[in-house]
Amino acid sequence: MLSGIMGTLYLIYLITCFTSGFISSEDAVEVISTGVAATLVMPHAVCIGGYSNS
Repeated sequence: MLSGIMGTLYLIYLITCFTSGFISSEDAVEVISTGVAATLVMPHAVCIGGYSNS
């Protein structure tokens, strides 16, 4: 149960971190680099969020 809570909180943290990066970016390079970083981290986030809640 604790691992499910921790995984959910971590997933919310990752989503918040990357969405704030998209919103606060003013330069096209920042938007592209944030998108690349989100793409690279997304499989990790999905696995953590999916396995911790099962």
